[in-house]
Parts: sequence; C-alpha cells; structure tokens
Amino acid sequence: ADATRPIQVNRKSDLVICFEVAEHIAKRHSRQLVRNCTAHGWQVAFTAAPPGQGGVGHINEQPYEFWISLFGEQGFKHDSALSGRIREQMASQGVVSWIANNLMIFNGPDAA
Repeated sequence: ADATRPIQVNRKSDLVICFEVAEHIAKRHSRQLVRNCTAHGWQVAFTAAPPGQGGVGHINEQPYEFWISLFGEQGFKHDSALSGRIREQMASQGVVSWIANNLMIFNGPDAA
C-alpha cells in the first residue's frame, strides 16, 4: 500500500508497527502516514530517523517532537516510559541502533 495516501483495511488491530518508513516519504505526507497508523490500531510502535542521522533515501528526518505532535493530533499519546524500556531491551539484545534508538510507542485514547 502507498502510506502517503489513505489506507482502508476495515478493521482495527491491537498494534500497528511502522518502522523505517517516515524518513523516506516527503514531509508533506507525514500527517497522512500518521493517520494511517492511528486509524488501524489501538497502539502504534513507530520509528523515524531524527535530523542528522543520515541514511540512504532519507528525505524527511524530523525531531521526535514533530512525530509526537502529529500523533497527538490524532488523540494518541507518546508513552515515554514504555518506549524507554523497550529501547533498552532492544539495545541489550543487539537490535540495530537506528531501530532501538528511535522507537516510540503511542497509545490511542481507547488503548487497554
């Protein structure tokens, strides 16, 4: 599916995972990407490269606050405590740094 356009799956999952996508789409499509994530899950696990990380095809490196704000517009709150715990576990298990360092967990208003 094209994450820069509305995606319809007609169901909601417990968790939506969006890793290594956001930095590869134009900034103007960021809001739609977030809408697609929040429309289809109660909780979202999300990574996005911050400014200066660099990488092949990175055209949209944004500070974490940018993404936190966009998810907030959809009623999703950043769970910094859970994000931190999972990042620590990932790092201790040898998960590549660009995933472990950039992970953010967002909880929707109806998340359990």
